[in-house]
Amino acid sequence: MDSKAITKVQAIIVAVVIVVAAVAGVAYYTIALTKPAPESIKVGLVAHLTGGWSAGGIRQYLMVKATIDKINEEGGVYVKEYGKKIPLKLIYYDAESDPAKATNLATKLIVEDGVLFITSSAPPPLSFPVAEVAERYGAIMIFQTMLEDFIVYGQQRAGGYWKWSWQIASYIQDAANAAAEVLKMFGERTNKKIAMIQVDDVVGHTHTAIYSPIFEKMGYTIVFKDLLPPGILDFTSVITKIKSEGAEIVFTSVEPLQFGTFWRQCSMMGYKPKMVFGTRYCDAPKDAEAIGGTSPPLAHGLMINMFWWNTYPFPGNEEIRELWSKTTDLDMHMTLGYQYTIIQVMKRAVEIAGTLDKEAVNEAVGKVEMVAPVGPIKIDPQTRSAHGIVTYGQIVYKDGKYDYNIIWAPPGSGIKVTEAIFPIP
Repeated sequence: MDSKAITKVQAIIVAVVIVVAAVAGVAYYTIALTKPAPESIKVGLVAHLTGGWSAGGIRQYLMVKATIDKINEEGGVYVKEYGKKIPLKLIYYDAESDPAKATNLATKLIVEDGVLFITSSAPPPLSFPVAEVAERYGAIMIFQTMLEDFIVYGQQRAGGYWKWSWQIASYIQDAANAAAEVLKMFGERTNKKIAMIQVDDVVGHTHTAIYSPIFEKMGYTIVFKDLLPPGILDFTSVITKIKSEGAEIVFTSVEPLQFGTFWRQCSMMGYKPKMVFGTRYCDAPKDAEAIGGTSPPLAHGLMINMFWWNTYPFPGNEEIRELWSKTTDLDMHMTLGYQYTIIQVMKRAVEIAGTLDKEAVNEAVGKVEMVAPVGPIKIDPQTRSAHGIVTYGQIVYKDGKYDYNIIWAPPGSGIKVTEAIFPIP
């Protein structure tokens, strides 16, 4: 065989190899693009439907479920990797307001159910154990508690700062600054004596440490700031003390049950300050009924830190009102705007990542920026957090029910404010 023939054979062989390689490449690419998409994107919720935190827990579950159902009505979440929308699937268990059960159920959700995301917005003793499980097994945890607690706890963790956990909430410092603005509005019309009603727990310690210096720097005299025993229901000696000191302002961050008892005892003992403000003691209109009933409406005129309300003029709040009215007859709770936002952040992170690879989605959470029901949020990838707008509200009794009026909002926020009632009627 001459050299020309060999050259032709070689050319044919090369051509065949090229064609085979090209076909294989196209086949591989086609298979990769058409690999079956999962039936759903699993979202785990460690709920607290019973126990001490059930009031907030039930509402969280209802809002999370309603938000996921609404997303699924629109086809789900678009995942570029599969070129289609994939529905979300909510898997939840009731931890009964028990930290140990929360830990076990979080493990079940991640290890057995294979959730991509997990959430459990509750006070730190209930939510941080879930976050620890997420860190251990590598599930994306997005939840709500106070940001300072999340950041400080993360800095002190034995395993180092958070890798899989993210926080969307509000800063205690923002709430304290808002409280200072409210004092500027009304404080000069009082004798500037404040009684701080706090209990000996994490919240009480934190609020006393943050708020006390602010009040004193503003020229107020704190006549009482002893940390009271958790679970206290007899405030007789406390009321006697602050009444004798002539405190015309009360600041508090106790639970609704405790504050309701305190406020009724104040009424019975003839003590009525000109102004009551604070946080935690009334996170839902239903709490106002527990605080002071409706005949007479003892809670009317009390002031409360607000980290969300459905009247905020931001995208999503109209949908929240619609979803809530279709879902339940329960009154709204200040956490609802954040529960809706958390699910929307999960959705946006998947869209940014374009894949369901958990490492990629986790990284994408840090790129989320959106105008949410709680206000404009931008995830900080360093602190792994974002915060909404803090306002101040006033509990009002009108048309036979309790509601909130926003009486202070950050300038430029676009949130409408209503003239406050002062002093307490």
